[in-house]
Amino acid sequence: MRATSFCVTAFVCGALFFGCAKPENRAVARVGERTISVGQIQDRLKSKTFSSFEDELAQKRTLLDSMIDEELMIMGAIEAGMDKDPDFLVKIKDVERRTLLEALYNTEILEKSTPSEKEMKEHYERMSWEVKASHILVETEETAQEIAKQLAEGADFAEMAKEKSTDRGTKDKGGDLGYFSWGRMVSPFQDTAFAMQVGTISKPLESQFGWHIIKLEDRRQVQTKDFAEEKAKIERTLSSANSKRLGQEYVTKVKEKANIQLDPEVVQVVLNKFLAKKLSAEDFTQEEKEMTLVTFQGGSWTVDYFLAEMEKIPSMYRPRVKDTDDLQALVRNILTGHLLEGAARKKGFSRKKDVVETIDAEKNRALLQVFQQKGVPTDTTITDEHIQAYYQDHIDIYSIPEQVKVQEIQLITEEEANDILKQLRRGADFGKLAREKSMRKWAAKKDGDLGYLDRKHYPSIANAAFDLKIGELGGPIKESNKYSVIKVLGKKPSQAKPLEDLQDNIRVVIERERQKDAVKIWLEEMRQQKGVEIFTDVLESTVVTPKKEAEAA
Repeated sequence: MRATSFCVTAFVCGALFFGCAKPENRAVARVGERTISVGQIQDRLKSKTFSSFEDELAQKRTLLDSMIDEELMIMGAIEAGMDKDPDFLVKIKDVERRTLLEALYNTEILEKSTPSEKEMKEHYERMSWEVKASHILVETEETAQEIAKQLAEGADFAEMAKEKSTDRGTKDKGGDLGYFSWGRMVSPFQDTAFAMQVGTISKPLESQFGWHIIKLEDRRQVQTKDFAEEKAKIERTLSSANSKRLGQEYVTKVKEKANIQLDPEVVQVVLNKFLAKKLSAEDFTQEEKEMTLVTFQGGSWTVDYFLAEMEKIPSMYRPRVKDTDDLQALVRNILTGHLLEGAARKKGFSRKKDVVETIDAEKNRALLQVFQQKGVPTDTTITDEHIQAYYQDHIDIYSIPEQVKVQEIQLITEEEANDILKQLRRGADFGKLAREKSMRKWAAKKDGDLGYLDRKHYPSIANAAFDLKIGELGGPIKESNKYSVIKVLGKKPSQAKPLEDLQDNIRVVIERERQKDAVKIWLEEMRQQKGVEIFTDVLESTVVTPKKEAEAA
């Protein structure tokens, strides 16, 4: 499950989105009271290509049969009460929250992020200039003000950057950021830098990274392409920047309106547990769990509620908490996700058709997954006799294939191979010739020894070697556009693997096959019970690959 805090970050950065295509809604099949639409078939086969009319129709029919089975499994999951399982309900709650945030983001942020022609032209004009700047980055305004005071009194900017800046990428270079164009830096950093005079130092300013002090080193004009050529790129850049800015502003307004207040004493209680790495509910007394950690317009959270929400955050997304500020930021971030969800519900997004359809589709996918994991009840009794019988019936797949040990000299031409073969038949040393002549270098180092091969490894060589006796020479054999001369060094017959080493594996295979057979029977029964109707004419009307002339006639 994604963390609420992750959803908030995605909301600000614009990582959440809906598809905008409207699917074809004609029914291609009916399964009980449920339908499968043409659009659902098309979505599954978006990037698929077909060789003919018949191929496309066959693949769509196969897919449709699979989708009918899925619908039956979803119906089975509901009838079995799997949609009432507490873990499932938590998962669906998270799906609803993410979907509502996506809808809220689309309407309140994305649709308002498209830049005007005037904005794009202003951006284009700024692109003809680059500035060179250095900066000092620190965490707090207090530290930034102290550094600004020292700079005003004559302190060297580069030395102060080396000593005080937290930007590891630039501090050793005296804060030097090099030349950058408009759009490369965040606001208000770039707004300030481009408005400055060369040689001046800015007042402390805050960005999402902390507090900056900027020194403008240089300004230069650069050549740019025509506006028409740059327009699409500018639009993407400004849309992205606008969406981030609007997202941040929206989240800020939601927080301000909520009037979030944390109790300092309770925060300290929770922080102590964090620092002691005791974060499970069992690590808190009942009294501590019932303490009110945070209040906001319309509600409050106890420590226990906060812990439950934090548990939903995967460990990879949990920020490190080392002090009061970190803990307060974590609480606010998780709470903000809930506040944004509430804002979406107030605006009626939970009743919008596309939102409802998205949630239903995700719910169905989750139900299908649960059903497939739990399966259909089957006989779980697997005796030693069952395992023995399965082993005997499938002895071919539980056997080590016959093998042949081969020595090889690989050459480029058939003529060279025949010459080497003649030398060997006159008594030349195979290993010596392999070391000197073979193109397969790794084997040449071992006198041409390829080790034991079955028929899957170097099949041309292995098949020829199986026809030879031990000690016999063979070739030339064409393998990968080269020619091989071989000598058979040994053979091993096919050998069955010991049953005792395979029992656990065979037991799992039998369980899977029984489950597969049980599901197949169950699906056949469900088809009869629920009723399945396929609209063949509708399915055929979706085929876009043309018939060949002879077929059409």
